[in-house]
Amino acid sequence: MPKPPDIETFLNLLRESHLLSAEEVRTVIERHELENVASPKEAAQRLVTAKILTRYQGERLLSGRTRGYFIDRYKILEVLGFGGMGSLYLAEDRETQDPVALKVLNEKCRNDAGMMTRLKLEATAGARLQHPHVVRTLSYEEAGAVCYIAMEFIKGISLLELVLLKQKSLPTPQVCDVITQAAQGLAVAHQAGIIHRDLKPENLIINSEGYVKVLDFGLALLKDHPEAEFSLAMIFGHGCVGTPEYIAPEQTKDGQTADARTDVYSLGCTMYFLLTGKLPFPTGTAAQKIQAHREQTPKSIAEIAPKIPAEVVAIVEKMMAKQPDDRFQSMKEVSAALQPYAKRTPIEFRFNKIVSQRVEQAKARSAIAQSSIVKPQLSSRIATASHVAEMAKKKSDGIERLTRGESDISKSGILRHSVPTESTDAMAEKASSAMTGVLQPIDLIDLDNKQRFPITKERVVLGRNAGCDIKLDRPGISGEHCAFHYENTGWIVTDLKSKNGTEVEGKRVQEQILFPGNTLSLAATYHFRVASPNQYVRKNNSKPMLIAASVLAGICLITGIGYWLLS
Repeated sequence: MPKPPDIETFLNLLRESHLLSAEEVRTVIERHELENVASPKEAAQRLVTAKILTRYQGERLLSGRTRGYFIDRYKILEVLGFGGMGSLYLAEDRETQDPVALKVLNEKCRNDAGMMTRLKLEATAGARLQHPHVVRTLSYEEAGAVCYIAMEFIKGISLLELVLLKQKSLPTPQVCDVITQAAQGLAVAHQAGIIHRDLKPENLIINSEGYVKVLDFGLALLKDHPEAEFSLAMIFGHGCVGTPEYIAPEQTKDGQTADARTDVYSLGCTMYFLLTGKLPFPTGTAAQKIQAHREQTPKSIAEIAPKIPAEVVAIVEKMMAKQPDDRFQSMKEVSAALQPYAKRTPIEFRFNKIVSQRVEQAKARSAIAQSSIVKPQLSSRIATASHVAEMAKKKSDGIERLTRGESDISKSGILRHSVPTESTDAMAEKASSAMTGVLQPIDLIDLDNKQRFPITKERVVLGRNAGCDIKLDRPGISGEHCAFHYENTGWIVTDLKSKNGTEVEGKRVQEQILFPGNTLSLAATYHFRVASPNQYVRKNNSKPMLIAASVLAGICLITGIGYWLLS
């Protein structure tokens, strides 16, 4: 429907939306003198300012929409984020008036068996768990054109977002506290026979009071629900599921044998990151990281951050022991060990700004996913044998059969599958190469003279020196001012100890993730816009035409609220 050209059309849209009753519409028109305003935009602004409508509702009305405000019993208030699999909304339960978070799959993923299995699994696990440190699942609905989970709404940010916000590692007492809280919630999950299997900073959410909750049980192992594991195996393969940066060694060999100690390891890797600001094994492909978790010892925390108490370092090292028997045997033991060093720390953040950043980052990732051969929903999981065929675009039936493992059910009901002629690690290596081999270039656009500087290789140095990849011989620019490097699916800018500094969005940084649309400033004088080259195309040799990136493609890797839909 076209945008409302006048106030009368806007008010008719308001009536048709059913956001307000007929009597309420008459009241707000009279009270706010809407019939006398100059434009529909002014009318919407008055209603949003008066908190009669939310910003989301006002924007949809201004775009001519009369639908999309209700899902079953829930009224949509705001968008919390979105990705290739759907949207996450803040909604209100019309029966109780309680706020809820709605995770809604889009049409494509409603027809994807893998996404449906994960959503059902998350709903099943979440419905079983009632604990202050676990996000509660309120309801699950799969009916007709709508499939969603309603969860308790947490006005918070993920621990990864917190680290990015502070641009440094977190204080030791705070880290001990957040990990203690997570361990307490996971202890209850383990007692219920639920193993998370995908613990990482993105899946721990913290509010302004420092209160932490565990979320995203979409890859959980339910000990008394083998059919769910069977479904995951049929869809995603019989290899491991998880995230390569945080996965336990035994989980990489057989995810179905994971137990409480498996989650202890991943929580230990998460604690390592929060204390140091660095991943245990930060470089290499997914397969190389898997091998590192099996065989290598990460750089010592004491070496990276010598001020951390030796007792806390010892706890992390025990959590990350290669052999499960050498770790803490339960989350209760982890919690008890950490509590003497834990201190609750309130945090400050602007939630609305965080949500806006998530949406912008989701748009940027969607542009990256557009050109990737990897199915979006695979990007946050480990590349295993079952993924290779899809990442290679199913080059042949023979490869497809090899990578699937051709499974069936024996008469006894036991799962059996053929043994691939190539090792899982070798195929994981190939799959990982397919995932990470496509570098997505970016451009720097000089906002003063519109000059465009392409960044097309894995590391690019900018500065005044003749040997720099991008040479800017301008006052205030250092010899080697900053560098850009490509990591996983995104770009990072690093200041090279420049004299006058590097800023992203007006804030001085040492190292910062970049997204298309960001403003990069050098020496507080020269300003650039970060852009994807495919944002501009030529048609019949005419002037460049801005192409809007698809907002529902790709999966969010980190920055979402932590829910796997966005993470």
